[in-house]
Amino acid sequence: MSAGSRRAVPTQSWVTGLIILAAGLVTVAALQGQTEPAAPSGATSLNTLARIPGVTSALPDVSVRKPQVLLFIADKSDTGEPFERRLASAEDLPRLATELQAALLFVAPPAAAADSLAEMKRLQARLRRTGVAKAPNRHPLTIVGYGSGATAAVQLFARDATLAETLVLVDPSPMDNQGAADLGKVTADARPCILLASPTAAEGAEAAKTAIRTRCEKADILEAPLPEGHAFPLLHVANVLAWSTPAAELRRGQAALGTSRVPSAGPRRIDTLQSLLHLQAAAAQIAAGLKAPVTLKGAPGAPAVAKDDALFKSLQLRMKLLAPLAEDMQTKAGRKLDAAKAAAERRVPAVVASMKRTSPARQRAIRQKFLDENFPWPDMLPEISPPVTEQQFQDVMNAKCVRCHRRCRTVQEQVRSGWIRPGLPERSPTYTTIGVHKKSGAKYHNLSDEEKRIVHDFIQQMQRTRN
Repeated sequence: MSAGSRRAVPTQSWVTGLIILAAGLVTVAALQGQTEPAAPSGATSLNTLARIPGVTSALPDVSVRKPQVLLFIADKSDTGEPFERRLASAEDLPRLATELQAALLFVAPPAAAADSLAEMKRLQARLRRTGVAKAPNRHPLTIVGYGSGATAAVQLFARDATLAETLVLVDPSPMDNQGAADLGKVTADARPCILLASPTAAEGAEAAKTAIRTRCEKADILEAPLPEGHAFPLLHVANVLAWSTPAAELRRGQAALGTSRVPSAGPRRIDTLQSLLHLQAAAAQIAAGLKAPVTLKGAPGAPAVAKDDALFKSLQLRMKLLAPLAEDMQTKAGRKLDAAKAAAERRVPAVVASMKRTSPARQRAIRQKFLDENFPWPDMLPEISPPVTEQQFQDVMNAKCVRCHRRCRTVQEQVRSGWIRPGLPERSPTYTTIGVHKKSGAKYHNLSDEEKRIVHDFIQQMQRTRN
């Protein structure tokens, strides 16, 4: 990288890249400061990442919602120390992952350049099999190539446009001719690429930029200089993700903003609601802009990003240019969520009625399914009343019935006589007689609404306990 090109400003096509980006990026990091309703469990577990052969992992705390995935492709140090030890100790790495709100994966680049492409294809397939990169609402992936890992990182990133969202190259080693030739055969796309390089890595940075440009002439490349002898620039990566994360979520949210309605039920409804909520949170983050550089307690040795750094100013400008699009998409997402809520509210009476006609266990299942499918509005359905006990039922019988109807002394007698048909209150004389009088002006069969409910619910819940 030449001295004149080391200013942290986007390359000449960065405006074009932003326009393409606004129409579609792909990445999700932590939506810091944004809160969303908790979606039903069932998303692919990040634990599958820990079982990928040849990959070391550090997972964030379970409290982190929809963490992103950071895959570092980097070689060991000259002393044989694993790359991850440059970031944190083994004990501190999970805490760093939680602070970054990301699962951290570490893999060494292929030992031989000739094996690089084949090994990256295997890694690509293994990442796919984990399900983490499965749409919609997947855990987004950012690939970070460091030093000799840059070639493999570019190959993995370029060959699968739907696997990773952002590429970050740090002090890249020069790319070999075969690696550059392989890239020329790959379909182009406009996902963002970040080049962070110190002066001694200028040759590798230029080679990487040339290879990326060969693949995609209008590639969105953002460059920033690093000081000589620096520690790994994790803060630079974190600040880049503060922009690329919400920007990429806009693209993912476009599918949810289509002309079709939100599905009325099932997994597709849950996925669509999640997408709309993620989109709203991302749009809010873009609207807020980048007020100050991201800091990390777990990376005290990383070179800092100052507020007046050209890199940070470039990221701020990109966020500002995305704000109008984000505002429009946030409004549209809000309308779709309002419509989905209104449709669910219209279903509430029917759902409540169906719950009253079945057993307590089935009631709970019906209620949970409805709440899962409408998780943004957890108070939409009333709580289920606890089951009516036989003693509560008998108290009503003793107070209002036993004086004239001796068979009401026990539940068993009423079942034997046919006065109670378990599970069928509307066909049980004990319930249907309520309010019916044989004598003019009689009040003996008059029960309060609560007493009627006790009789009805007790007979209803007998469905699976008595025959």
